[in-house]
Amino acid sequence: MGVRKKGRRKIVCGGRNYVWYVSEDYDSALMLLHICSEDKKLVLVYPLSSNYVVSMGRVFQGHETHVWERMFLPLESAEYITPKFVAELIDWAEGEPNASYLDGRDKIVYTDWRGYAFDLKGNKVYTMMY
Repeated sequence: MGVRKKGRRKIVCGGRNYVWYVSEDYDSALMLLHICSEDKKLVLVYPLSSNYVVSMGRVFQGHETHVWERMFLPLESAEYITPKFVAELIDWAEGEPNASYLDGRDKIVYTDWRGYAFDLKGNKVYTMMY
């Protein structure tokens, strides 16, 4: 089954087709950018004006993923969503695997519901501001 395209923007990056749209989150007052590849392998959610992105698809930066993961976004946070920002976000998500690392070390960073970031051993490494 394909991706719903009615009422949503389309973009082509790296020869692949993607669909994106902005909507209000049902559980909070946040506005969310949703990006989905046509084959549904790459699915990203970006809360506007935040410094993280949530990967909800099966593939992220060339690696298979099996859980939803929040990762720090190395791009400038966007108040307004433009096709250029969406293309940069897709290029980063499809590019070299560098999103899960903090300060260049081999620590994978995950966040909890409060925005606190932890390494794989459960050590708190950063407090996110959003």
